Amino acid sequence: LERLQQKTSNTLYFSNQVGIKGMLDGLREQNLNYVVIRFYQKLPELYRKGGDVDILVSDEDTRALKNYILQNPGNIRVDVWNVSEPNYKGMSYYLPRLATQILNNSTIGPAGSNIPCQKDSLMSLIYHALYHKGLNSGIVTKTQGLESIDIPNNPYIKEIQNMSNELNLRVGLTMEELDDFMQQEDWR
Repeated sequence: LERLQQKTSNTLYFSNQVGIKGMLDGLREQNLNYVVIRFYQKLPELYRKGGDVDILVSDEDTRALKNYILQNPGNIRVDVWNVSEPNYKGMSYYLPRLATQILNNSTIGPAGSNIPCQKDSLMSLIYHALYHKGLNSGIVTKTQGLESIDIPNNPYIKEIQNMSNELNLRVGLTMEELDDFMQQEDWR
């Protein structure tokens, strides 16, 4: 019953015996259209202890990816999102046109994983921090009456700044500046 319920869930748990490298090898062998969305830099290790792997997958390959994870159960958390299902608070995780773009522009990353191209990686991380996490991202807001939570060594703003510097882009440091940047890039 638990495995049947997981088929409709976005949070699954993969085998620690097979490991992340084994999972990525399996996804490659099946030729699935996916990307590890963010914090993939240390793969096959997790970005932080107790972290998870966030995967965006094509609508067509969602079932195969989930079945692969369910056939190899364990304790490595894997969040699976696809292009168009309204499975994130009643809507798609990214706008479908953006999710499709991320998949279409993917490249090979650490441990042979599929990852977003450099600019889509930056854009999708800002999108996640602003529109999924919001004030819980720890990114400062200038809006009166609102206050972001304090996160020491904030991984979101740190990674956003590193990525934007590599691309020679000025994205800003506050939620409002980042949101303006997202509008300019047609990602709002």
